[in-house]
Amino acid sequence: MKFRVLFCVISLIYTSIYAQKTFNSPYSRYGLGEIFYKSYGQSNAMGGATLGIPSMNHLHTLNPASLTWLPKHNFLYEIGLVYRLTELSNDELTQTHSGLNAAYFNFGFPINKYWATSIGLSPFSNVSYKVINTENRGDAGTFQNQYNGSGGINQVFMQHSFRLFKGFSVGVNAAYLFGPLNHETTSTLQAANYVAQMKIQNKIQVSDFAIGYGAQYYKILKDKYGLGVGFIFEPMTNIHAVNTTFTSRSLDHLFSSTYEFTYTDTLGYDTLSTGNMKYPSRIGLGLCFTTEKFLVAVDYMKQTWSESNFFGKYDDLVDNYRLSGGLEFIPNFRSPKYLKTVRYRIGAHVQPSYIQVNNTQPKDMGVAVGFGFPLKNSKTIVNISLEAGKFGKTDNNMIQERYLKATLNLSMLDTWFVRSRFD
Repeated sequence: MKFRVLFCVISLIYTSIYAQKTFNSPYSRYGLGEIFYKSYGQSNAMGGATLGIPSMNHLHTLNPASLTWLPKHNFLYEIGLVYRLTELSNDELTQTHSGLNAAYFNFGFPINKYWATSIGLSPFSNVSYKVINTENRGDAGTFQNQYNGSGGINQVFMQHSFRLFKGFSVGVNAAYLFGPLNHETTSTLQAANYVAQMKIQNKIQVSDFAIGYGAQYYKILKDKYGLGVGFIFEPMTNIHAVNTTFTSRSLDHLFSSTYEFTYTDTLGYDTLSTGNMKYPSRIGLGLCFTTEKFLVAVDYMKQTWSESNFFGKYDDLVDNYRLSGGLEFIPNFRSPKYLKTVRYRIGAHVQPSYIQVNNTQPKDMGVAVGFGFPLKNSKTIVNISLEAGKFGKTDNNMIQERYLKATLNLSMLDTWFVRSRFD
């Protein structure tokens, strides 16, 4: 009962935070924005490595095939929050941004010993930026250009996993993608007695389904060791979207200190109601090795962004990969001494971006540490992690992002679907 009350309270808190996408990145101007990596409580501190790990005390839904390892008659619920502090810098300026956001909401349970399912909600991508520069256009004058972006894509997903034979499972992930990508460009010319402005507002409203597949084999050796292998494949998907562009211009003319004339004109309004965005295919392979004290995992994934386009236009997108690895250590999970039951984790990742700016492909690199604190007289684990990393560099007139990311996750396991009996 206490678990169910906690479940509802935390869900309400999560819902109130979820809409607050406060992360700021100038690189989210391109493509679908900043793509979120699907990493949960345990794997957050292990570089994101997850594909070969079975879902026992934690959900690993990047590979839907892992769900058949969920304990019988149990309901596993996970929720996560992330706080990120980002420093943006180039050769001239440095800015700092911070924000708290909901990371994911997910629960899973076995239907029978051959079939398990999971349902969740998480951000898919984020668009959040504000960039200002000046442009000298000769005789026309000097313009101030401001670029603003907001919005992002969310996903509601359902997964099913099926055990085909002992240790081997396959899974499918069906996701509904929805949300707006808003981009606005404003060019302003300020003269002695007037201000001229041109504004272009573009909104891409995404609404479509995507599907992915997974397979996993996990073998327990000599009752002491475990070896896991995981694989995922996501085919290229044509994502339906409505692309709307609104263009306007205005002229504010100051005739005197007491009289001001404003003229506004709509130049164009265009809606492409049948447009598509090609989301690229992705493959991934993961390995894990477990003992009573150690878990070691490594993942490699590759995505062919060079095949993607948005309404028939290519946006300097390039293929990328992600390499993740991590280690978890539990001194003695049976020990009466609490500190010996704590999970100690460390990990790292490297991932070149899927965008190319000034003929340069920015690279994301980060290292992480974390802990898993089991609650006494409960199957709940409180996971915290801290990751430090950098994205891009200041060379070639680019912007570097240095970030510190802290995550808080609850993995709550409770017995459901069992009728109480009294003698």
